[in-house]
Amino acid sequence: MSGDPLKVLYCSFDVVPEPTGTSARATELLRSLTAFNVDALTAKSPDHPHIERFHGARLMRVPVGSGDLLVRAQAFERAVRRQLESDEYHLVHFTDPYGGYAVCELKEEHSFKLVYEVVGFPSIEVKYTHPHLESDRRFMAKLRRQELFCLMNADAVLVGCEVTAKLVQGLGVARERISVFPTPVDLEQYAGAGIPRPDRVPMRVIFAGSQISWQGLATLLSAVSIASRSCELRLAIMGPQHPSWRLQLEEMIKYRKLSEIVDLTEPVAPEDMVKALATADVGVAPFERSERTTMQGAPVSKIAHYLAAGRPVVASDLPMVRELLDESCALFHAPGDDEGLARSLIALAHDPARRNALGAAAAKRAHSRLCSKAARVNLLKLYAGLLGEL
Repeated sequence: MSGDPLKVLYCSFDVVPEPTGTSARATELLRSLTAFNVDALTAKSPDHPHIERFHGARLMRVPVGSGDLLVRAQAFERAVRRQLESDEYHLVHFTDPYGGYAVCELKEEHSFKLVYEVVGFPSIEVKYTHPHLESDRRFMAKLRRQELFCLMNADAVLVGCEVTAKLVQGLGVARERISVFPTPVDLEQYAGAGIPRPDRVPMRVIFAGSQISWQGLATLLSAVSIASRSCELRLAIMGPQHPSWRLQLEEMIKYRKLSEIVDLTEPVAPEDMVKALATADVGVAPFERSERTTMQGAPVSKIAHYLAAGRPVVASDLPMVRELLDESCALFHAPGDDEGLARSLIALAHDPARRNALGAAAAKRAHSRLCSKAARVNLLKLYAGLLGEL
């Protein structure tokens, strides 16, 4: 790869940067590609400019509006097609079929290599993000066809965990074309932050993530209500609001009389996650058992950051969770088991020394598994292998 940098196009029907796990993952990826000439196409929000330089990439945001998902997806697909007709690329990296389907259709004509990063399958995600569309059989069938078309045409498929890898392989993708890339974390950012030990009283618990149903917030609030009768604790629920769930959460907090110990806080930018986690003693990931958490899986960004911050974790016992955690740094409960979750919170609240030990093991585990530098090296090796075939 001598001479002028090879050109890469990154496509994602997501807003970047944004305080979400998928956006943070996209940011880390773009940081890895400074040796290439990178264009990035993402969705535009009202708060972002149309074009800017972002970690060396030319980030172009597509104004897709805020209405119907199908209309927004069609606007994004048109923008992807226009971009591919206006410039030449050696490799295209995409994260969803909204832009990826057009990329795959044009692959033969333009002779670029294709990397499909499966952040999530819309045919599964849409049931939670846009539940009214689940009954639209034509739309759902189209999504599944497009997802499969993208998988079959990609030269390499990236996934965030082994659970997703098994699903992708089951859909017909050869295992050698699948690479698992767990959520990378900038560990240097955490190492220099002077984060206190997780042994405060009252114990401070944090949930970092969206308010969608499969995240398990109803179970968490019930558990906190039970635990608060036996120990002192505080809970911060930090993350993007979900319109239909925000009101339900507020009602649950009011009904369970938790207003004095539970705070609903706005999400923070990725660079501020360190400060947010420094205020907590324990991180929670109370996922429900669902198609999203058992069949599709996810890289579970929240757990990666809990570990990097040296926070002990209380989590649902699911395969995608076990890929990151074990008993050295976490306590587990069955999905949906509010009493089991409460027992774990009570045990940790009464034992600050145990929290310290679990937190130290958590930081050690992050350093061995989640270093962003190692992830960058692996991504560049993958790109080099594909581009060497040109």
